[in-house]
Amino acid sequence: MEGNLRPTIISPGAINTELLTSVADESIKERYEDFYASHGIPADRVALTIKQAIDLPEDTAWNEVVMRPIEQVFKNLNQSFKNFQIFYVPND
Repeated sequence: MEGNLRPTIISPGAINTELLTSVADESIKERYEDFYASHGIPADRVALTIKQAIDLPEDTAWNEVVMRPIEQVFKNLNQSFKNFQIFYVPND
């Protein structure tokens, strides 16, 4: 295939957009609104990520980007690994 087609999948997590206005269940909507209010990432970060993918050298591509607030990542880890202890050991 000729050309410089560089597809990139961007999978955003909790991004502050108007998406929550479409949630019909009020109890679910309220929980998400609380989480997004305290941990949501501004939408311009997604735009910045798209720009960075476009600005890569022509021989390079980001194939996939998963971006989430750090609190969302830790919440998912805690649910996935609730029987494991996760700790950080600094390199000296």
